[in-house]
Amino acid sequence: MINVYLKKHVFYLLAIVLFAFVINLGTAFDNVMMRMKQPLFQQVLVATVAMLYLYLYIVQKIYHYFFFRMAWFIGLKPLLKAGIFVIAAAVLISLIHVHILNLLLAQRNHGTVFTFDYFTTDFWFFFLPLLSYVIILYLKPNRLLFRLPARKTEEMSNGHAPQAQELLQQIVEPIEMDQEDELLKIWRISRVKSFVFDYFRKFSKEERWHLEQDIPLWKVVILEKSELIMFGYFINGEKWALHHVDDKILSNPWLVKVSQNCYINMLYVVDGLCRRSMLKMDLKMGNRVSKEVNMELVILHEEIRAILLSTTNSDKLDQLLIVTRRMKVNYKNFWESTFLDQLDENRLMDPVGSINRKNN
Repeated sequence: MINVYLKKHVFYLLAIVLFAFVINLGTAFDNVMMRMKQPLFQQVLVATVAMLYLYLYIVQKIYHYFFFRMAWFIGLKPLLKAGIFVIAAAVLISLIHVHILNLLLAQRNHGTVFTFDYFTTDFWFFFLPLLSYVIILYLKPNRLLFRLPARKTEEMSNGHAPQAQELLQQIVEPIEMDQEDELLKIWRISRVKSFVFDYFRKFSKEERWHLEQDIPLWKVVILEKSELIMFGYFINGEKWALHHVDDKILSNPWLVKVSQNCYINMLYVVDGLCRRSMLKMDLKMGNRVSKEVNMELVILHEEIRAILLSTTNSDKLDQLLIVTRRMKVNYKNFWESTFLDQLDENRLMDPVGSINRKNN
């Protein structure tokens, strides 16, 4: 399977190379082949690709600055926020680009790009794709090339978080959601689920992996239901039989039924994606027959899948992640904007049940 993040990087690379080609070609479409054969054009094309990656990084830093550090910005109306971000990013990158071109041109033949001809022709081959990208980025933040860093626990607590050695000696108290946390504020505005995922990632391993008393839903990745008992696969990789389970938890909007016996916590699923894989299945065709079948599987965040694989067989995990044909509509409906707009992050605190370590 090609990793979903690798696919994103490959797509970006192809788009950047194409964009660099268009920028350098400009209005000279009638001399494409002749220009491509020139060593100078090839060198400039490579340099432009590197420069565009730098622009992408700067755009992401601008996004991070507005959405993570500017409290006043979060509270603005969506249209105003869009205008400020798009103008700030597009104008700043355009200024940097024009000044770099002007510097290079001045060194080469003492010329300048600050001419009427440039700003009425070639400039628009750069500015319009840039503007389109920045708008798409505002509407779909999950299209960011580089992953936004989640704030560390000690940053969120102003540097007063206990040291790891002290934390291990403490009884871990149940976590309550910080309703004023910036990641949650961004989630409520953007409805990009990865911000909720990052919110829970910022807690220490001891806090996240603590499984005692009534376990909240956010600590469960998969629920597997049988006739007699329900099993939970937790974010620490452990699998436990659940006791005192209220069946109402299965109607929690964060849980999606993907097969007859399996429910997935969508908090840990990569946004909107599935992968196809050939799995060996036992088929009931007269006598039971094993056959490889092309199935559609839910994609978990890499770190969550890696943790589960430390205790669960890869084939078994893939079986749990299968989206059956009958249940595919459940999975698709979750990603509808009308559903995401109504999704309440507080429901991730609903109790799933408890475990009995002594009897397992």
